[in-house]
Amino acid sequence: MNIKILVVAHKQCEIPKDDVYLPIQVGKVLHPDLNLGYQPDNDGENISEKNPYYSELTAIYWAWKNLKADYIGLVHYRRYLGMKHGKDKWQCLLTKEEAQALCKEHDIILPQKRRYYIESLWSHYEHTHDISHLEKTKAIIVVDIFGQPYDVERINAIAKKHRKRLSGIPACFQRSDEKNLGTHVQHVHHEKELCG
Repeated sequence: MNIKILVVAHKQCEIPKDDVYLPIQVGKVLHPDLNLGYQPDNDGENISEKNPYYSELTAIYWAWKNLKADYIGLVHYRRYLGMKHGKDKWQCLLTKEEAQALCKEHDIILPQKRRYYIESLWSHYEHTHDISHLEKTKAIIVVDIFGQPYDVERINAIAKKHRKRLSGIPACFQRSDEKNLGTHVQHVHHEKELCG
């Protein structure tokens, strides 16, 4: 089973030694003189120029269009998945063998949910981003999602939750066929939460 975990970076950083990890420099087309020695996101079919707007998604797009792997994962250069707890994060990272065992049993792997007591998903976004973007997204979803009208009360309930996966990192694996990476994941049938 061929698994690749993209390590998304825009600057030089320490990279795990396990060959399951593939460092990828995002926004490379915007910084042609910066060469980190990582896989650039502007090779082959890509949307590297959109990195200021889509962040890590330029790496996912690059992998979808150019990387040959059975499963593709994504982590941020400062945040990794792991199944062990310890003081040395480099000793606790998810290994190739652990990733293979998990992917045999599950379609998607996500980090453990965290509880945020102080604010909700909506208020967190409001304090860290331009809330008009989230409001516009909500309006689009309410009007039509996947060809079906969507329940506005469900969106409101999700927005008020105080539990979420660690923000700033998609950190997941998914089967890398066209159908799964090229479209929205509508249903997660087999979810395995990991210690982060």
